Parts: sequence; structure tokens; C-alpha cells
Amino acid sequence: MTKQLEIPVKPDVLRWARETIGKTADDVARRLKIGKEIVLGWEEGRGHPTLSQLRELAIYLKRPLAAFFLPSAPVEPALPGAFRQLPEERREPLTKKTLLAIRRARRTQALARELAESEGIGESALPVGRVHLSDDPSAVARREREQLGISVGTQSRWTDKKVALQSWKWSLESRGLIVLELNMPLKEARAFSLMDNVVPVIVINSRDAPAGQVFSLIHEYGHLLLGRSGIADFMEENRLTDEGRKAERFCNHFAGAFLVPEENLLATKAVKAHGPAMEWQASELSELAALFNVSEYVIVRRLLMMGLASEEYYRMLAAKYDAEIMEMQSLKMYGRRVPAKACIRENGVPYTTMVFKAHSDERLTFRDVADYLYVKPKDLTAVADLLAASTAQ
Repeated sequence: MTKQLEIPVKPDVLRWARETIGKTADDVARRLKIGKEIVLGWEEGRGHPTLSQLRELAIYLKRPLAAFFLPSAPVEPALPGAFRQLPEERREPLTKKTLLAIRRARRTQALARELAESEGIGESALPVGRVHLSDDPSAVARREREQLGISVGTQSRWTDKKVALQSWKWSLESRGLIVLELNMPLKEARAFSLMDNVVPVIVINSRDAPAGQVFSLIHEYGHLLLGRSGIADFMEENRLTDEGRKAERFCNHFAGAFLVPEENLLATKAVKAHGPAMEWQASELSELAALFNVSEYVIVRRLLMMGLASEEYYRMLAAKYDAEIMEMQSLKMYGRRVPAKACIRENGVPYTTMVFKAHSDERLTFRDVADYLYVKPKDLTAVADLLAASTAQ
């Protein structure tokens, strides 16, 4: 039997390909049906994989085969919210789905920046990076709402939280933000943002409820205003760095004040009629949540910050809401997957439009468009038709 030729892949490249998708040496060994010590040996310069093993690794680790022939491992950008990166022994590694979502978002951002620059588009109209942690988050929220031109009256007339989500997305996208909707474990990330002066990106979790997506969208917008990438998850504050705690508190305060302005909440019938009690009936919270098209959790946070709810009551309800959210982890948020709808939902209207425009200008081939949008070429006509319908509304 002829011995297969070994391919001299650099050890650090193999380790980079494995670690950037959240896989262990055990995982790779099981996939290739070899011993863990062989995998670790490759990563330490003792031996090399065969061509067939390398092809299997490329599939398993979601990297093109050519990536394994790099002279050294690429320098990976810091994960969103690098201020959260505590000592390694205190971290929990992100899993494959979250790492792939981050990788896809970075690639989309890089492609969008290239397309924007080829059209002569300069910096985003959004004031990213122009806010400081020392600023008053309520004042920043008031100013940003005025810039977007959406009144609380308009917000209250939206028919449901899905409409609210689409409306907030459209208002931010129209000013240069790219919003992607990708599938990640909810326990790891409800959303994340990638800072860029030309094409800032926010990714919201498709597993989350619309009301949760709305808060995450505005929370991550706060991170971009601060000029930094971020990741919204269920991490407890005592596991954050000092800078992380300050940023999270700022963005939580900003999102709450943005979605539920204090003066408007105080003016509601429900608040005026409530009295001095520090606990609230479920019907009161439901009424207020429906009025502002947000979750009851957001309402309770606002009441706490305004001194209208006790810390004990807030923590009790917060634990209940978190448990309900985690139950959604196993739920399928959409029915049968329709490729064209999924394409626009995942990539967002601005980026999808930008890609199709580049094709019409003969800057991208038909296959380039499919690659840029993560869709099969046979579905592109349906995507184009749906895009035209959505932009005509």
C-alpha cells in the first residue's frame, strides 16, 4: 500500500484554523479518526496531515484549502468587546456558531467597505465614535432620537414589535448602518457590533424575540457611538472588566432612555394611576410594553432607574425574563426557510442593494453576487425581486 504524501502545513496555521472556530484537538482527532496526540504533534511541528486529511480539515474548520498553505497564521482581529477578555482561565470560549457569525460579519463589513469605496462613499452619516463614557446617556439618547426623527407617538402607533424592529432597523440603515440577522446561541450573544467609520455593522440574533432584538439593536448602537465594537450577552457584571462594566451600563442606560424616554413614561396613564407601590401588576407592565413596543423587561429596568420599582422586585422579574429567553434557545424562530427572504433578512437591505448595484455596474459577476450574499445562484432572481418589492415600500 502506497503511503500518502504528507503536506507540510505550518503548525501555527493548523492551530489558528482550529482555534478560530472554537474546536479542540479532541474534536479534530474525532473528525479525522486519529489520536489526539497526532493532532497536537502537527501543531507542535511533529509530522503533517495528508492531503485527504487536509481536505477534510478544510471542510470541518470552514476554511478554504488554500488557507492551509499560508506561510504563517494570520493575525486575528480582537473579538467584539475586547474589554471583556478576562484572563484565559476565567473565560468561556465561544462556540462554532458564534465564531462563524463573527467571521461572516467581518467579511461582510470588509466587502461592503470595498464596495462603498469603489463608489466614492465616505464616512457613515452616523456619529460613530463621537460619544464618551462621561456623557449623559439620557441626553445622548434624546439627541439621537431627534436625529432619527421618530417620535414616541409614531413608535406607539406601530402595530406590533416586529414592525417596531423593522422600523428601527430602517431608520438606522438609512443613515449608513448595516444590520445583519444571524443565528447564534442566545446564551453566548444576543447581538454584537463591529466598529467602522464607513460601514459600521450590528448583528442581531435571529433566535431572539423581536422585542429583545430591538433592545439589542439600540444597545449595540450605543457601543458604536462610543467608537468601539461590543457584544451583548448574558455575562454577569462581576465577570466584566472595569471598562466593560462602564460601557455596558452606559449602553443599557442609553438603550432604555432611547426606547422609553423618562418624560413620556411618567406621562402615561398607567404610571400616573399606579401610586407609590414599588411593585407592579403584570397587566400594568404589559400595557406599558405595548405602548412603547418594547419588552416588559425594558419597562421594569426603566422603572427601576427612575426610582419607581425596587431592586428586589427588578431582580425577581429579571430572573424570570432571563429564564424565558433561554427557553427560546431551542425554538425555531421561522418556519420553512425561504432562501430569498432569509438572504435579505440575514444580509440587510442596504448591503444586499449595494451588492446588486455592483453587479449592474459590472463590478461583480453573477457568481460574485451569490458568494457575497451567501446564497445559491439559482435563488438570486427571487432575491432581486423581493429586494425591489421591499425598497419600493
